Amino acid sequence: MDRNRMARRILSSLIEASLEPKHFIPEVKVEMKSHYGSEHKYVVSDHAEAIAALTGRKTVTDKDIQALKALGFQVTQRAERKAL
Repeated sequence: MDRNRMARRILSSLIEASLEPKHFIPEVKVEMKSHYGSEHKYVVSDHAEAIAALTGRKTVTDKDIQALKALGFQVTQRAERKAL
């Protein structure tokens, strides 16, 4: 096989691989905490620092969660930890 044909075959396979649908769904885990009767949602997954940098807060609002879902994130809620 000559070099041009081999290069075209490699390029073609790379293009096909890049067009395949991706099945990775980024997940953001949120934990509810109650402070003096007010409920607050904290991001407890690996995305916490990045989301805090974007929002300017450690907590997220319902509007923030809607925006994350619109961007393709799956938001799940973790149970609140109770003090003993």
